[in-house]
Amino acid sequence: RNERTHLLTVGHCIVPHRLYMAVFDKREMGGFSVTVEAVRLDADIADLSVDAKLPLVPLGGDPAPGDSVTITGWPPGGMKARYSGRVAALPSEDTANMLVVYAPGLDPGMSGSALFCEAQKAVCGILIGVYNDAPVFAAAEPISRAILKQAGD
Repeated sequence: RNERTHLLTVGHCIVPHRLYMAVFDKREMGGFSVTVEAVRLDADIADLSVDAKLPLVPLGGDPAPGDSVTITGWPPGGMKARYSGRVAALPSEDTANMLVVYAPGLDPGMSGSALFCEAQKAVCGILIGVYNDAPVFAAAEPISRAILKQAGD
């Protein structure tokens, strides 16, 4: 909107009043002052904005069981990592209302990374954590819970 770009991430990764770096296509784009626009109280989701027009990835719909997903991010102290997986289970009482994603090798510290659904060619969820007792599985907020309603919507 206007000259600002909105970004979705998880609320537990937000440290207010920080300067964050945005990196695209292996080249540094510079530092952007991040504004915390909103943090959901009913989900671990935060809406951030930066005072710049940045490249965007479309938001899709919620994924279906078995959908192939790609997760890309930077675990703390690590290099950029990319994982392939699939949606193992949809939100339910048994999954604490989270998507369950099967992604072998996924490192802790990838919270806030987008789940990119290959079939939709769009973001279909936001990763919130890796299950410590079963590290090939992760929890994610489905995109329907991640999208923040704007005032007047």
